[in-house]
Amino acid sequence: MVNTSPLVQGTQSFVSSRSPALSGEFSNNRQRISIIGDGVESLAVANLISDETIDVCPIDSPEAGFYYGVHSFEIRQRNASVCFYRGSISAEIICDDISVAVRNSRAIFVCAGATGYSDIAAAVAPHLENGQVICLVNSPLGGALQFQSELRKLDSKAQVSLIEIGRIFDSILVESGVMLISGLRKRIPVCGITRNDTRKGLSIIQSLVDETVPSSNVIERGLTDVERLLRPILALAALMGSKQNVELTVNDYVLNMVEAVETEVQSLAAVYGSTAPGFLKSVQDFMNVGDIASESPFETLELALVSLGKVVLGEADISNETFLSVLEEDVKEIYALLSDLGTHAHLPVPTIDSIVDLSAALLKKNVRDEGRSVSAMGLVGFDSREIMDLVNN
Repeated sequence: MVNTSPLVQGTQSFVSSRSPALSGEFSNNRQRISIIGDGVESLAVANLISDETIDVCPIDSPEAGFYYGVHSFEIRQRNASVCFYRGSISAEIICDDISVAVRNSRAIFVCAGATGYSDIAAAVAPHLENGQVICLVNSPLGGALQFQSELRKLDSKAQVSLIEIGRIFDSILVESGVMLISGLRKRIPVCGITRNDTRKGLSIIQSLVDETVPSSNVIERGLTDVERLLRPILALAALMGSKQNVELTVNDYVLNMVEAVETEVQSLAAVYGSTAPGFLKSVQDFMNVGDIASESPFETLELALVSLGKVVLGEADISNETFLSVLEEDVKEIYALLSDLGTHAHLPVPTIDSIVDLSAALLKKNVRDEGRSVSAMGLVGFDSREIMDLVNN
């Protein structure tokens, strides 16, 4: 069994390409979509795209039996034990040449964390063509700007559009050759670096999700990803509890921290010419729970966070290592950057800074220096006004 919940894990890299040919020679009159990334997430995205000619191919040598052992997939509603859709894995073409996969593809979906953008950009840059669209799946805050920066470092001359989208599903579980996709999202936030990028990418993204929600700019898109803003708070609370019984905890300390982070995120959004949604409303919408009846706003938030935590962190018996992995990923990819954005705007963000520092102590790693920063997005020397002008282009 390969369990990738709540994080999608794996060392395999795949390219998925729309193509009618098994030999790797593709018809010039067919437009294709390539999918590049790690493990089962790439495989899941490939099979969610509404086109019967989708094919998934390994770039590197996958672990023995992993890829060929997955023969079908199921999509389940959140917390459901039965599926509402089942299909066969539509992979047929084995392609060990990334130039073949990328060439003539109208779009390239990248399924990897921001820490993998450098390697993927280096792999695809020599083969990119003018007019292509690169879609970053489950992109963190500022992901499109970072990928653009990586391409510029490589002196890529191709004129491509970059668009980032939020998480598509809650988790994936591979068991007995069946890939179980849980919690498929109905509304996905999307945004390109420019408005033209967003318009160009919408038709491609709509082949993957039911409904897209365009954001005004990439900073706003990243700040709508409330689940990733809340996940490290919940992970910290669990890890700072009993060592013998690490479990999801929502108490007054957690609630106060959530409200403080929300206030700081709202302030950052205002400084950078964006808007950020309220955390409680976002969690209720995300969990499809509507208005939760309670005696106080704190109690309402507590009930919503408990529901959210079970989805984005797992059940009560989740391992200490997974909490640590979640914490490290989100602090390096999100919170370190939020802290740096505050520094550039001369805006104090003490709660966000404290989460970074507490995480560094628990992980015994310098997550601030190892994490993403404004310079990683190619914005060296930019002040808050210049960043705001850039993202609102």
